[in-house]
Amino acid sequence: MEGKIMKNEYCITWKLYQSWAFENLLKGARLVFLIFWSLFGLILLWLGLSGGFNIFFIILTIYCFYRAFLRNFLFVKRQYQLLAKSYGKENWTRTITFEDECILLTEGPMSFQYQYADLVNIRESDNKIWLIFNNKTVIRLYKNAFVDSDWAECKAFLSAKRLETAGEQTPNHTEKKEDA
Repeated sequence: MEGKIMKNEYCITWKLYQSWAFENLLKGARLVFLIFWSLFGLILLWLGLSGGFNIFFIILTIYCFYRAFLRNFLFVKRQYQLLAKSYGKENWTRTITFEDECILLTEGPMSFQYQYADLVNIRESDNKIWLIFNNKTVIRLYKNAFVDSDWAECKAFLSAKRLETAGEQTPNHTEKKEDA
């Protein structure tokens, strides 16, 4: 693939940013906290209403539901507004360029380089692709957002780069072999 540069380019809007936050809300520890705060809020609501109207339990219930549902939304909204302000526009373009030596992510005035050797996993679902790196950084791609190439071509390129860099690295773990 020498010479040809592949790009994945898409516009980040509030709706897209919000969908990313919602996807992450339903995973791992965030899902556990969502369930915890919801159940705790329901218990407090029951305590507040069962023994007569107790304002203390009602206030705690409101706080629990705020933590479970509203807090993350407000945090994501504020984060998006700060990014939009720093980029000078409400919507901006994210470009992921697959160069020979590295993956270059450009967003607004900032650029980040990721090494192919650090790429540990690739996940796909429908139109979405996640490149997962060893430091738990994730780059999102969209199959329909490739410029002058497609996902099949990029996937083959990434597979070749992963094989190429796998030979250059030494393993950071040892495998246990069981005696038969």
